[in-house]
Amino acid sequence: MHGCARLDRQVIRRVFFFTAVFFFCAHLYRFCTLGFTHDSLLLDQSQNAAFQLALGRFMQPLYWQIRGDIVVPFLIGLLAYAFLALSIVLMASLLRIRSALSIALACMVLSVNATVSIGNATYISWADVYMLALFLSTLSVYLFCRFRFGFLISPFLLCASLGLYQSYLQTAILLYLMVLVHKVLDKASVRSVFCTGIAMVAQLLAGLLLYAAIYPMVLKTFNIAVATTYNGLSSVGDYSKISISTLIKDAYLYPFRCALRPQTALPQLAASLYVLLFAITAIAITLIAHKHSLSTSSWGMLIFLIALMPLGSNIIYIISKGMIHILMSYSFFLFFVFPISLLERLVAEHHASSRAVSAILTISFSALYLCNVTFANQLYLRRDLEMQSTLSLMSRVIDRIEQTEGYVPGETPVAFIGTLFDSPLFMNRPGLEQSSILLMGLDNVYAITSESYHPWYIQQILGYPMQILNESERSQMVFHKDVITMPAFPADGCCQIIDGILVVRLGNRSVLPS
Repeated sequence: MHGCARLDRQVIRRVFFFTAVFFFCAHLYRFCTLGFTHDSLLLDQSQNAAFQLALGRFMQPLYWQIRGDIVVPFLIGLLAYAFLALSIVLMASLLRIRSALSIALACMVLSVNATVSIGNATYISWADVYMLALFLSTLSVYLFCRFRFGFLISPFLLCASLGLYQSYLQTAILLYLMVLVHKVLDKASVRSVFCTGIAMVAQLLAGLLLYAAIYPMVLKTFNIAVATTYNGLSSVGDYSKISISTLIKDAYLYPFRCALRPQTALPQLAASLYVLLFAITAIAITLIAHKHSLSTSSWGMLIFLIALMPLGSNIIYIISKGMIHILMSYSFFLFFVFPISLLERLVAEHHASSRAVSAILTISFSALYLCNVTFANQLYLRRDLEMQSTLSLMSRVIDRIEQTEGYVPGETPVAFIGTLFDSPLFMNRPGLEQSSILLMGLDNVYAITSESYHPWYIQQILGYPMQILNESERSQMVFHKDVITMPAFPADGCCQIIDGILVVRLGNRSVLPS
């Protein structure tokens, strides 16, 4: 055992209460509306099982067998809440957070942030999967730190977390580093801290090796190849064309860049508050270490562990060779639980500065929470509007399709060329920057973001019987001489039957399948 507190009923009750309050105040709107967009247009996730296996997420299809394949936002919201609350309970135990105020602050930052909000808004189908991955990753750390023989189970839990979504490896690393820092502040010997750290690294490696051993067997069993997409694992370990030093430097600096350019409402205020929290963390550590009269070697170990935190919280950046997404950044927000745990120590040790630190943290986290709640609900409203605008426009498209001479519903094959984002209806709107809209979701546009998503929307959202060409067949139509000269919707001639196929040009640009 490494200083982990026992689970306390009062702490558990407080965590579940505060998580429910802060989580549902921010996200309930999302769980009570449809707002399906982008990847979440696929309502039946069983059709996505093979691709998730190819991405290395082999636990997702198994989980869907238990939860159900059909995406139900309210059910997903309840499950995400339960997994998140359980995770925070374990974190509170690991970092010895007990007071009502500290638990409330931790629930604020972990329940509502850009990773959770954008995940709910755009990837609602996986919101509970992400939180389950977080829970399993946290549980692996908790069992290792709490029980003598926890190391026997921890690798399997970490492997299961990786099999759901790989980026929560970072939360385990950051939690281990925080536990080690508290161990140093408890005046444990440098040798003891070093040995514990080595054991933690061994546990992480065991989980990764277990994952590396199981994954090929899963692929072989289901006869599936590793995905070669940008988020696949086919090139993991190949750094032949990469500057390792530059990659490590960028990985180290990226969390700070995110803090200075946060995705939230009032980003300048939020960035200032994040800088303030970094400063408070440094001050609190210094005060505690000074009071405990740490030796020079303990100070060195303390600085070393803290210096590792930015890299540990972004290790996936190195593994993926610079591929990053906000969904992979939950550990960045987990870092801000660290000053909360330090506040607990200041209060317990009756530091004169504890009240000032408590006030600063309370104001800072409350302001950040309000910014994040505003940002989240703006996103959810826009997703709702996207569904309505897409329904309106696609109803017009289907009407044009049905008016095309020779078209037989359910029998005539249909090929969609281009997307609504490249249509004159969208591109001619003044003052819009398409790239920022697609990445940030800062304007209501359309739910269909790719040509490959048309079947999902038409067949699963609208329930319209349409025989749509697959990606391979569609790619053969893109460069057909008659297709190239077709105008885009809503111009006359945007729907034509060519070689027995009804071609619908929605946009001026087409993306071929990789």
